[in-house]
Amino acid sequence: MIIGHKEEQEYLKKIINEYERGAFMLVGPESVGKFYIIKTLLKDLKGENEIVILESEDKIIKLSTAHLIQNLLTYSTKNRRFIVLNDAHKLNKEAQNALLKIVEEIKTKALLFFVTHRPFKIYPTIRSRMQKVTFKLVPNEEIYKYLKSQNIKEETINLLLEFFPGQIGKIIDVLRNKEKFNLVSKIFLGKDVFEKLLLIEKIEENIDLEEFLKYLILFERSRLLKGEKNSINRIKFIESIYQDSDYFLNKSLQISNLIMNLYG
Repeated sequence: MIIGHKEEQEYLKKIINEYERGAFMLVGPESVGKFYIIKTLLKDLKGENEIVILESEDKIIKLSTAHLIQNLLTYSTKNRRFIVLNDAHKLNKEAQNALLKIVEEIKTKALLFFVTHRPFKIYPTIRSRMQKVTFKLVPNEEIYKYLKSQNIKEETINLLLEFFPGQIGKIIDVLRNKEKFNLVSKIFLGKDVFEKLLLIEKIEENIDLEEFLKYLILFERSRLLKGEKNSINRIKFIESIYQDSDYFLNKSLQISNLIMNLYG
């Protein structure tokens, strides 16, 4: 079920049904449904088509993925080919350089879709060669209506909308991982630092360090949207730890230091 974005859906349907080739960039806030919508529309597409969905959990998307996209855009097929790259901002410099020319002029029957909430990390020369489809936050009223239809408790709905206004993707993800969300929210909302430190063992058992850091960033972004300027520095601090998280051997010590530095 797609929630919100009726105009964007209609525009994408027009592109999918009428365009033979082209490059498009789906941009907008994180977790508002960009990737889900394009996947759903392509899944519902009738006729014989080739659909390639590319996504990666890694922090960067390397040259090998760019070469795959090049090949998909170069070699002809009797049917139309749709290529979707999620989190396109993860493309490293080598990968972006490799895609510059092919994105400018797609000669085969292929449509390329980049999905990103950080378009500024993609070369301006690539952005200028792609048609932009802009998504906005989903109105909270629509999210509320959907959550009520799923029999979610009023208290839970209010908490989710407070932390993730307009971000239906994050809300659905949280509902799938309630225990993790509850643990991180106690760190974020709790007032007693010693009680927070007592939760470290549970956090270590249930959440890996990278996921824990991602949740904290989400919480801080919700504060930032409410105008709390100090959240910017906290987000930068957490992101710096996230970038180096592969090198930490003692997760509990790292979480302890983080709690003391930010929420002590």
